[in-house]
Amino acid sequence: YSSTAAAPGPFAIDVFDARYSLHQFEKIVDQQFKYDYHKTLDTWGVSLFDSAPTANILWAGGATADNDLSGENSHPFDWRLLKRTSRKMDENNVPRFEDGKRICIMTPLQEEQLVTDPEYQRLSKDTKDGTLNPLFRDSYVASVMDWHLFKSSTLTQTANSSSVTVHYAQAFGPEAVGWGLADLPAIMPNTNDNYGQTVFAVWIALMGFGVLNENFLYSLRS
Repeated sequence: YSSTAAAPGPFAIDVFDARYSLHQFEKIVDQQFKYDYHKTLDTWGVSLFDSAPTANILWAGGATADNDLSGENSHPFDWRLLKRTSRKMDENNVPRFEDGKRICIMTPLQEEQLVTDPEYQRLSKDTKDGTLNPLFRDSYVASVMDWHLFKSSTLTQTANSSSVTVHYAQAFGPEAVGWGLADLPAIMPNTNDNYGQTVFAVWIALMGFGVLNENFLYSLRS
């Protein structure tokens, strides 16, 4: 992704640099493509899971709009917000995962606010005992009643009319968002290569992403 062009752009690999670099240039390029691929998936995923309809947006501390958050930490993320969300999802027949729980992903600040809530502290159960999928250990917070809780540093954070940063947590059940992969990602060179001296390349993958059921998506804001 090219920040300058605000669109996908090729990565330029100079043959001279690649041939005479003191470092393993091909590994540096591989890392760039790998980072961009993971960042792309994360960006699309955050956008899709933010697609909750207006009726499925809940705010902490009794607020009813982003602009009700008048100051930093004025409406902290708490256990009551999770309970309200769980009740609303039950009323709307949002399905659960095979273990009977749903998932909530929150920002690091929201996680900090939640773990200081005395009611949450009484109920939380940390299962970092090796039974959790290793892919999730770094982001996993706890399992509490209806929820598996995770944290992410790439969720949406936006300023309201009072310049207060509003944090968007995401809650969902299964089958809310879908991802289909038709072909694995591959690095493809451009034929315009300056007579073989500068290789322009991009990664390409045949994938499809989409919201399958927006009614299974909830946005929790604090």
